[in-house]
Amino acid sequence: MLDRRKLHRRHVHEAAVRIFAEFAFSTLINERLRMRYFVLACLLAFAAVPMFGEVQVYSYSMPCGALWPAVKDTVRNSGNYATVLLDDAEMVASFAIGVGDGFRIESATLNPTDSGCTLRISPLYQPGLANDAGDFQKRLDKKLSVLKPPPHGSK
Repeated sequence: MLDRRKLHRRHVHEAAVRIFAEFAFSTLINERLRMRYFVLACLLAFAAVPMFGEVQVYSYSMPCGALWPAVKDTVRNSGNYATVLLDDAEMVASFAIGVGDGFRIESATLNPTDSGCTLRISPLYQPGLANDAGDFQKRLDKKLSVLKPPPHGSK
């Protein structure tokens, strides 16, 4: 009987050591993975900080009075925005983009300068990797190329 008990204790001890070793090793791996994920999340958060609520400014070499109709037309007729506010006196357009959790509001403001006009696009909230200001500016440039009359020398 004594030998059986020793054998049983030995097996229990070996099993306990094996379980402890597996647990310690898996915990070590889990800690390393958690640390890697934490570092990766921090890096992504720091890289994404400039994208949250950053005001973007674009310069145009035309007067604001000539640019404003294109801004209004882009907001109203592009099919991508819902008009929130259009103020002709202040030359401010506020518009909504997206639905549900992706819903956000941005404002485009025209400011006259000595050399022309600046378009200032201010997001209320900019989720993830979205570039709504850049998309608006591209649509506005496309609208300007359609609305702008050809130069006098071309046919």
